[in-house]
Amino acid sequence: MSSASSVLLIGLPWDHPEVAEQFYDPAVIRDGTSIRGGGCTQDYFPIGLDDVLAGEALVDQLREKKYDGVIIGFGVRSAPDLTVFFEG
Repeated sequence: MSSASSVLLIGLPWDHPEVAEQFYDPAVIRDGTSIRGGGCTQDYFPIGLDDVLAGEALVDQLREKKYDGVIIGFGVRSAPDLTVFFEG
């Protein structure tokens, strides 16, 4: 069993225009490298702006694996249609 911390990144899909525009940004690459270099494993859960069914899949993933941390990208946090996934 791995002793590395595990992080779940929840964000817009890689092919979303806002993400594709930043994909080669050195800061984005640095941040991803820092997470892995810091001894963390990282899983990615994409949620599209029109993906209203993703909530159930996200709950399933969170039940399936224990994460030490969850990072929710700004593209998800700033979209009112998606913030419903994170309300209690």
